[in-house]
Amino acid sequence: MKPFRWVAPLLFLLLCGSAFADTLIFLVPNDGTGDNFGVIQRGGGKTVVIGGGVPFAFFHTDGYAPGTTLGGGTDIFFSNGTVDFGGNSHDLAFLSGPGTLILSSFTLPTNGKTFTVTVEADIAISATIVDTGQSLDVSGGRLEKITFHFFDGLYFADSRGLVATPEPGTLGLMGMGLISMLAVARKRLGNHAV
Repeated sequence: MKPFRWVAPLLFLLLCGSAFADTLIFLVPNDGTGDNFGVIQRGGGKTVVIGGGVPFAFFHTDGYAPGTTLGGGTDIFFSNGTVDFGGNSHDLAFLSGPGTLILSSFTLPTNGKTFTVTVEADIAISATIVDTGQSLDVSGGRLEKITFHFFDGLYFADSRGLVATPEPGTLGLMGMGLISMLAVARKRLGNHAV
C-alpha cells in the first residue's frame, strides 16, 4: 500500500496541468508579412484550431510612444481553420465575415522601463464546417501577459506577443498537488533517517 502514496498527488498534479485552459489565444506583433493570430479551443468533444491576422494598426512591430493607450476591439481575418471531433478533422469556412478580438485597454508608461501588463483577451468567431454545413461559434477569453521593451525612445512589443497566464484556480490546484508530493517525500525521508 505504501508505494501508492505517490499516485494520488501525482495524478492530482497531472490532472491540474491538463486543465490549464480550454481556450488559448495567440497574438504576436504584426510585421506586415502574414498571419499573427491563432486560437485553439478544446471542449465538448471537439478541438478547434483557427489561424489568421488582425490589422497592422492594432498591434504592430513599429513601436509605440510612451503614454500610448492600446487595446480595445478589432476584426480578425482568417486564413485557415479546422475542427476535430469523433476522430475526424474537418475544414472550416468563414462565411459570416471577420471575427472579433477584444483586449482590455492599458497605457504604456512614460518612465522608459520594460513594462509587462496583464490583459483580458476575448474572441468571438463564427464559422461553418465545410463537410456538414453545420455552423460553429467559437468564443472565449483568458488572461494574457504582454511585455514591452523600451528602445530608442519607443516601446516595442516582445516578439512572443501575448503569453498565456495560468488561471488562479489552476495554479492553486497544481500547488496543492506539489505540496502533497513534497509531504510524502519528507515523510519517506524521515522514516529512513531512523
